[in-house]
Amino acid sequence: MSEISDRIAFVMDPMNKVNPEVDTSFALMREAQKRGFEIVHVDPAQISLQGDEVKLRGTRLKVHDDRQAPHTVLEAVHSPATDFRAIFIRTDPPFDQDYLNATWLLSFARRQGVRVFNDPRGIRNANEKLYALEFADLCPPTLVTASIDDVRVFLESVGGQAVAKPLDGFGGYGVMRLNQGDSNVSAIVELLSQAGTQPIIVQRYLPEASQGDRRLFMLDGELVAVLQRPPAED
Repeated sequence: MSEISDRIAFVMDPMNKVNPEVDTSFALMREAQKRGFEIVHVDPAQISLQGDEVKLRGTRLKVHDDRQAPHTVLEAVHSPATDFRAIFIRTDPPFDQDYLNATWLLSFARRQGVRVFNDPRGIRNANEKLYALEFADLCPPTLVTASIDDVRVFLESVGGQAVAKPLDGFGGYGVMRLNQGDSNVSAIVELLSQAGTQPIIVQRYLPEASQGDRRLFMLDGELVAVLQRPPAED
């Protein structure tokens, strides 16, 4: 293994898509820089494997508390993964073939002793929406299906109001409210399920959702923080 530097790689979407005011990845970058680490941005397509050596091609950045110019590109970087203190996988869903390829490649780096967060195996095994159903007794009534007929029966069984969303969405993308008797129910399910070819998740509507949700942060199995996330007023 090469001598480990004080560089941390962030495998993520292009920086021009980052909102520095709310993006967790930017907050992680800023804190890492504050602690003396060099920050390297890596596009998932720029991860390569030669033999058993994973290499990362990216750009070293300096991040700023400036909404108009939140980062500065310092230099191009092309280094073995083992040169980094840690690699953070921060790519947004959808969990498509490109996303899957990145986790496979970074699994090689992890086996060589590189700290990869989150573990690529965990990312592959724990779908953002479906993993919660490992604790189904703590979830509202839930249906995963591509069938409009199943959705109609479920909608009636939960009192006529439900929420539908794609399995690979994030940040509220594609979340729609279903109401029994609404002529748009079929169109919504067809749109989200891509004409009945992809399963979607449907859950009983919870009025309490207007109060927001809480995110629990775990470190080595211990709860270290809770974050309340209020929804937008509209």
